[in-house]
Amino acid sequence: MTEIEINIIKYVIGMKNINLDPSRNSFIFPTKGNEQTILELRKRDIIIEANEISDNMEIDLNELPFNSFLDEEDFLERVTRNSWQKSILILSKNIYYSLNERRTYVSNTVNDNYFLISNNYYSFKFFDFLKTQEHQENSAFYFVDYLNWDTYHLVLTSLKKDGKIEILLPRKGVNIRTDVNLPFAVTEFINAFNESNRHFPKFIKTELISHLSHVEKSKRLETLLAKLSEIIYIASQNFEIYIHDLSLENLKNDFIEHKNKYFIQLRDILSKLTNQILGLPIVIGASVFSTYKVSDSIPTLLIILGVFFLYSFYTVFLLKLQKEDIQDIRSTFQSDFNKIEGSQFFLKFPDELKEFGKVKGNLDKRIQSLIAAIDMYFVLFSISTIAFALYVENQLKISTTGLVCTAILVALGFLAAYILNQTLSKNTDDERNK
Repeated sequence: MTEIEINIIKYVIGMKNINLDPSRNSFIFPTKGNEQTILELRKRDIIIEANEISDNMEIDLNELPFNSFLDEEDFLERVTRNSWQKSILILSKNIYYSLNERRTYVSNTVNDNYFLISNNYYSFKFFDFLKTQEHQENSAFYFVDYLNWDTYHLVLTSLKKDGKIEILLPRKGVNIRTDVNLPFAVTEFINAFNESNRHFPKFIKTELISHLSHVEKSKRLETLLAKLSEIIYIASQNFEIYIHDLSLENLKNDFIEHKNKYFIQLRDILSKLTNQILGLPIVIGASVFSTYKVSDSIPTLLIILGVFFLYSFYTVFLLKLQKEDIQDIRSTFQSDFNKIEGSQFFLKFPDELKEFGKVKGNLDKRIQSLIAAIDMYFVLFSISTIAFALYVENQLKISTTGLVCTAILVALGFLAAYILNQTLSKNTDDERNK
């Protein structure tokens, strides 16, 4: 805003008992109480004359360097397609829209969250642009079939089932929802017609007709402006799918199918682990019973203990393989997800990746639970092995010190096996992620 604009706005807003005379397109106000304002405005070459009908003074609105409206209701009632040669002032709220800056000021302060004036400016700009895209001879594609400002009619047609729609153009201001940022949507729409996009407008037109075909004719204008961003967004998705020869539904179905395949593999591992867990009490019980029967035969007890240790280390080896299988499943699934995540379509529309992320999250939880189950079984099995070893050595009448040393050695052996297992798993993951 310039200093001149700020001063004139200050004095116009400061007028007392001001009213609008639509028939004369002027503001009417009494002289009394407005003497200083009249003086200041005249200093700035604003013509103020006595009203011919009353004793009041009046300002011809055409004399002001901006289009003035008493309040928002007056603005919506009087603003038209031809009101945008000058900036806009709404007196009641001291709201000023600078046409040069394309910015809204509230009490001389920039306010980027007030869209009433800018939305109306861009709504008329939107339809003026559509006029340039009207049907022309020798044109392979045209966005608009018919647009006439005299009859306030816009017609769009499509070869698809939705066929033809008519939209009533605005005769005056449009009261769009206050949360709609139409300047952004209209700019995005106009940019879509750049030569580099070529086929993109076809997708916008298809989506626009699809959105509006089921809306009542009287409500299509407001719906179009309110949902323009959404229409462009969906059209952009479809355009990207077309460019990359991508079927989003098929991709989702394939991804879910892959997930189910991985779940089956995890269930197989869980089944094997469950069998091992259920078999542990039987193995321990049978081993204890066998030592009880031959408790007086030291060679036999040593053989039983040795076989049990071999069984224990083989079981740990199987647990390691199961854990590697799980890591391999996770790595393969992560690789599949990374390919999808890195595609141009999902980089442009990250929200569409959420459904894939949920599927991945469910599989990750299942994998984490299964790894935790393997670790818990490893700990339980280690304790059981140490306890059995101590029991056999007690049968052999080994000293307390010997029992403690044996327990420590066995525990260290299982700890080393666990650490080795974790290290190998980590190295395997690192190799796959390279």
